[in-house]
Parts: sequence; C-alpha cells; structure tokens
Amino acid sequence: SASTRRKPVPNTQNQTGKQKKKLTERELYEWRRQLIELNRQIGTATPADARKIVKKLVALGKTRVEPSYYRTLAQACVRAGLTQRAADANREYLKRIPNDAAVHEEFGLLMQSLSNTPAALTAFETALSLDALRHLARQGRAVIRFNRGDYPAALDDFSTLLANGFYRADVMRGLAYSAMATEPPRYNVTLETLRQLLPAEPNN
Repeated sequence: SASTRRKPVPNTQNQTGKQKKKLTERELYEWRRQLIELNRQIGTATPADARKIVKKLVALGKTRVEPSYYRTLAQACVRAGLTQRAADANREYLKRIPNDAAVHEEFGLLMQSLSNTPAALTAFETALSLDALRHLARQGRAVIRFNRGDYPAALDDFSTLLANGFYRADVMRGLAYSAMATEPPRYNVTLETLRQLLPAEPNN
C-alpha cells in the first residue's frame, strides 16, 4: 500500500546541507562518466574553458557530491584562476578525506596566495605532519617563518629542503637570506649558497 511504500534512501549532502535523492546504478554511472570526462578536459583547458568546466561541475554537483567531485572542482577552479573557490572546494574535500597531505599542501598554497597566512601555516604544518617530504609545504612554511622574523626556523626549513634534494633557485636564495639574517649571521652559509647559485643565475 501507499502507506507502507519505502521512500528512496537519501544520498550524500550538497554544499547547502540539503539531502539528495538516491541515484540508480545507471544514473550513478552516467554521473561519474561526466565527472571523469570533465576532469580529463581540465589539463588542457584555457582559463576561459576552465570557467565553463566549473559551471558544468556546479550543475553536476546538484545531483551528487563525493570527494573526487570536490578535487575535480578545485582543479578546475585553479585552472580558471578562481582561487577562493578552489580553496573552498579543497576545504570540502578535506572534511571528507582529512589525511590527504597533498591536498593540505595545495590548500596552504591557495591560502598563502589569498594572504591568509594563519590558515596557510596550519595547512602546511598539517601536510608536513602527514608527509615530511611535502616540499612545497615546507617551502611555504619557511617563507612564512622568514617573513615573521623567525630566521633560525626558516633556515632550518630551507636547509632541510636542500638536504632532501629540493634544489631550486628560490630555495637557495631563501637559505642565503635566512643565514644572513640569523643572529649571529652565518655568512659562511650565505656565501657558499650564493656561490652554488651563481652558475644558475649568472646575470643576477
């Protein structure tokens, strides 16, 4: 009878907290097929194309959301230059998958570009607690420490990056500047680092 008919089991929640109806197997297959296809398009998309992909993803998210949806949305937003929306999508992902060091690192970089230093630092430290070899997280933390005047801690981070094989000109410059700003100044470290950097930047 109508009174005993079973109601559809709710699916996952959307960003506003509203419940979504359960998809059939065929609908779920089609939803995931569309998500995979949009994800495939992101890598070669122009910023304008990426904004179109974001619109399609927003429409797709009205039917269902899951962790892979938020990662795809974040990547499309990054490609489109929509930094705050990318950060919001990563935040939703991390609510569901909190131990993903790479996404904490990416979230920190987005927060850093938005000048939200406290959130960036928290994200970098979480990423490093999960994976000590997240080099961009360590570099981001080193920059924050340097800008805050914590030169010994910045020096430690830049030194660790080089010890782990993360050789980049900006990392070497950070090490040189941190060594020079530390009390007492470590001019020997600064000079040696600049000596190594010179072949890579002969005109600088």
